[in-house]
Amino acid sequence: MERGYDPSIPELMADERRLTQIFLNLARNALQALAGTSGSLTVRTRVTLDHRLPGIDGRPLPTIMVEFIDSGPGISQDDLRRLATPFFTTKSQGTGLGLAVARHWASQHGGTLDIRSTEGKGTTARVSLPLRQD
Repeated sequence: MERGYDPSIPELMADERRLTQIFLNLARNALQALAGTSGSLTVRTRVTLDHRLPGIDGRPLPTIMVEFIDSGPGISQDDLRRLATPFFTTKSQGTGLGLAVARHWASQHGGTLDIRSTEGKGTTARVSLPLRQD
């Protein structure tokens, strides 16, 4: 696993347990997709001014992005459209709740969860969270 952490990220006002739940779920999904392959997982964080999200007052705020980028087999477009649907899973032991819950908690923090994938090339799961000011 490779890491690319932005050291300039300020402290985020958020529910640490819920964000941990999101990030562990995304990392676990990526690692499961890589099982039996020679692929890799990169976790990258950064602050971006290009992709702003609205704050409580509607003003656009800078965003913290956390990306999980794997070079695994990718996800079909049909499955990609249904990924965050509760109880949809492609795993024999899956519940189909992980991504739906992750998307819910990202939304509860004013953020988004975006998943992009190309079959045969891998998947990127990106969590964007607005930087709230006190």
